[in-house]
Amino acid sequence: MSSLKVSPSDEYILPSLVNVKFSRIALTPIGQRSTELVYFNHEEDIGLAVETIFQNKIFDLPSPKLIIVLEGGLISCSERLNDFNEKQFSKLVAKLLLDIGQNKLRDNQGAAWLFCKLRHDTVAGHIIQTTRRQYLANDIPLSQFVTIGVDVCPSIQLEDAPYNYQSLVDALSNTSQDNTKIETITSYNRILNKRLSRIILYGRKDQDLVDQRYLLQRCVDEIGRIRDNDKSECVSIPKIMLLYGGDTNNIEPIHRLLNADLDRRKFGLVIMRGSGGLADILAWACDKIRSGGTCVQSFEQKILTKTFFRELKVLVNQLLGDELTNDLIILVTYLAITRCKKVRVCDEDDDLSLYLLEALVTENQSQRLSSLKLHLSLAFDLNQPKFASRMLRANQDMLEEDLIQLAKMAIIRDQVEFLHVLEDTCGITSDNLGEKFEYELSSKMNYNHDLFLERIQKDFGCNLEDVYRSPDEHNETAGDEMQLINVKLFLWAVFFDHYNLSLHFWRRLNVSIKL
Repeated sequence: MSSLKVSPSDEYILPSLVNVKFSRIALTPIGQRSTELVYFNHEEDIGLAVETIFQNKIFDLPSPKLIIVLEGGLISCSERLNDFNEKQFSKLVAKLLLDIGQNKLRDNQGAAWLFCKLRHDTVAGHIIQTTRRQYLANDIPLSQFVTIGVDVCPSIQLEDAPYNYQSLVDALSNTSQDNTKIETITSYNRILNKRLSRIILYGRKDQDLVDQRYLLQRCVDEIGRIRDNDKSECVSIPKIMLLYGGDTNNIEPIHRLLNADLDRRKFGLVIMRGSGGLADILAWACDKIRSGGTCVQSFEQKILTKTFFRELKVLVNQLLGDELTNDLIILVTYLAITRCKKVRVCDEDDDLSLYLLEALVTENQSQRLSSLKLHLSLAFDLNQPKFASRMLRANQDMLEEDLIQLAKMAIIRDQVEFLHVLEDTCGITSDNLGEKFEYELSSKMNYNHDLFLERIQKDFGCNLEDVYRSPDEHNETAGDEMQLINVKLFLWAVFFDHYNLSLHFWRRLNVSIKL
């Protein structure tokens, strides 16, 4: 398993110079569930503290392939435009995370990281619980699913840092930072998100502007810095926000993550229509902007039109029971100016994986090779061949060896539709895989190749190489070698019951197999 690698230059930074406290702490009153918590306060430099945290063995986590931030929170059904099935939504997100976890090409291709609040959120709890169950059911190590709760509380001395469930609840209960509408503390067991694998808690002083999202951004920046120091992984990590529900407390943080100073720090945004609150407001705004209507009087002055402003004000009052705030005006104006770049609105019945990819990559965007390979790998993980086709057509300069690796990935993971994409867009077929690809298959698929050959010989009464014979045995051509590759792959697919792949390779054969 690949983990975040600390560069040699960072090893000289002594953790003792930064005061952070690591502890194992219960997330339920009776201690059924526990996690690793790290606490530091305003007396420490946030950058150095976060750097120290991710150097510690407790945070020896698999390298992230995708970072998802859960944003918002459901509010009462009466305040939603439509009924929203939170369990169905949780299953969609869990399925997306499972698809990433089932990557079988290499163990070091990274894991899904999920960031959420430490405070209880029904949807976040359902997503984590469902994902963990699916990982276990598919024999995927839970270490490949990273869940981190990031939050802030009033500053306390390091020696008084939370050490058990009650002290953690007390620390969070004393803060007025989070005023979102969450379930009440009358249900004593529903205060914290009890299924987190790690927690980072920052103690801030009065008038401190550091909030949960700022701390989150610093964590993501540190992860990216570590990745950049490893030359083999010098690529921006895909980052996405999933917004469901939400209220005025989510507006400014969303705009901050969308409009980061550097492109590599910017997040994509997927909005769940029908989940109520801020999500439905932004979904309506995006529909208006994308429909071609005039939403801004002047792109230079960045002022919303009077009609759009009036409709937005009515909708805010209806869904949030509040006045239209300046933060929301700024966010909607940003969406209008950028034409909702890297923002997608997803309905409950839509393909969430596709919308996530579209929010990460602007349509027809030409990318750096490293980012392209990572996004294509995600498209394969999430089983989105049409999206992969669009990316390949927009980036025609991808190396043949990288395309061949994608073809190998498709075969290993029984994704025959991606073989069609690679052939149609790039001309890459099974002919390009190499004569000894079956040995690579045996290594990746964990089967004994010698036993496979023995079984073939027993069933066919001859060696695998003798199943196909060149018409002219004394003058074998390159075409004969390619034909033999397809024969071997066809027999492999039949033997291991890959029906669609066996049909694909059968159609590529232009000769009869010796039976």
